[in-house]
Amino acid sequence: MKCYKCGKKFENINNFCPYCGSTKGTRVCIICGNIVGEEYKFCGKCGASDDSIRYISENTYDLLISALKEDAYAQNKIGSCFYLGQGVEQDYVEAAMWFKKAAENGNENAQYNLGLCYYYGKGVKQDYEKAIRNWQKLAEGGNADALNKMGECYLCGKGVDGDMAKAVNCYKKAAEQGNADAQCSLGYCYYNGEGVSKDYEMAVKWLKKAIEKETFFSAKCLLGYCYYYGRGIKQDYTKAIELWQRAEECGNIEEIFILLGNCYYDGKGVEQSFVKAIEYYKKAMLCANDEENEAYYRMGNCYYYGRGVEQDYKEAVEWYRYAANDESLHGGGKNIDAQYALGNCYSKGHGVEKDYTKAVMWYRIAAEQGHSDAQYELGYCYSFGFGVNQDPKEANKWYTKAADNGHADAQYYLGNCYYKGYRVGKNYTTAVKWYRMAAEQGHANAQYKLGRCYYLGNGVKQNYFETVKWYKKQ
Repeated sequence: MKCYKCGKKFENINNFCPYCGSTKGTRVCIICGNIVGEEYKFCGKCGASDDSIRYISENTYDLLISALKEDAYAQNKIGSCFYLGQGVEQDYVEAAMWFKKAAENGNENAQYNLGLCYYYGKGVKQDYEKAIRNWQKLAEGGNADALNKMGECYLCGKGVDGDMAKAVNCYKKAAEQGNADAQCSLGYCYYNGEGVSKDYEMAVKWLKKAIEKETFFSAKCLLGYCYYYGRGIKQDYTKAIELWQRAEECGNIEEIFILLGNCYYDGKGVEQSFVKAIEYYKKAMLCANDEENEAYYRMGNCYYYGRGVEQDYKEAVEWYRYAANDESLHGGGKNIDAQYALGNCYSKGHGVEKDYTKAVMWYRIAAEQGHSDAQYELGYCYSFGFGVNQDPKEANKWYTKAADNGHADAQYYLGNCYYKGYRVGKNYTTAVKWYRMAAEQGHANAQYKLGRCYYLGNGVKQNYFETVKWYKKQ
């Protein structure tokens, strides 16, 4: 038989579970509540077959007897026992049956639980619309758990048309009643600006509330991001790491391992340790859900720069190839940074024979996915004819894409093009636009050129104060 407490199987000849010490419990007919002796294959009272005879703990037996007497509270509780496998072997079909009986007898908790059965397809055929029918009236009456699940349905479009505004409305009502799941979801909505205006301070408020009562991996992870980047709260790397380490306790979560590895790699919030970073990257590799193979890319960086391991370009290339999903390998991911890194390796001849054609191939793959560095390098290749035919028009196309994505060097390059009329019509105003964008990111040459424009009055009204300001910044 199977132990109702620890879930492990053991022989019927034992009177207790050899793994956790729990007794088998009383052998009871769940149809009528009659206690059935070990030697009988059917219930002597109602004639039920062996399938309806279960081993039940003493407390669960008392609940069963009350449930059979149409006690709605006991019916819901016995349903929960079957659903969770507490005091009796887990049985979703039996759980759903008891939840339905209790709901029909007016128990709201059972109605909510029955909705869960339909939502997840536990003991009944999965049916989102039936789940919603069980939750909707409860939600209208202000039931926090039902409101939270209705929010999830609107969020995912399950059983209803997706509607982020309605999802947020449900989450707010549930969160204000202290529902931790809803508080976590509401925090996500504010953080990402989904169904509500983006507001990092509100995100932090609700994420903090969510982790006060419950151990939420996702809430701790996102709140850690807020501390790490200073979004909605004062930047604090140490606090971010503390939250991520607490989230790590929830299980082998690759995202947490990578984040912690990055902290040790960069020395943010902890003493820099490339060896410790590698330990976390290796932990992430053991997880099955690292679809982007971020850990493999990070390991490639360690070998490329000789951090925590001896520098080895060839080894770095192997890690990059796997992460980039090189077709010559099997099972790799599609890490855009690794694709760009491979382009650099082929361009410089690091770990592989120099090959501009292959460099362009990898740059293009990453560039077409929006990687600004790859877009800049692809523009450079077209500009000088490395691995492709020289094509100024194509070069400017990729430089512009990179600049639009915030690449300071590309912005500075375009500023020069428009200032000098190189490959485009001379336009001081446009030149100043690009110089300013690069200068505001700290690009020293762009700061000088912008100051020069103010000094000469090219593209802007002459202003010596602005000239001095930008000259001082470089």
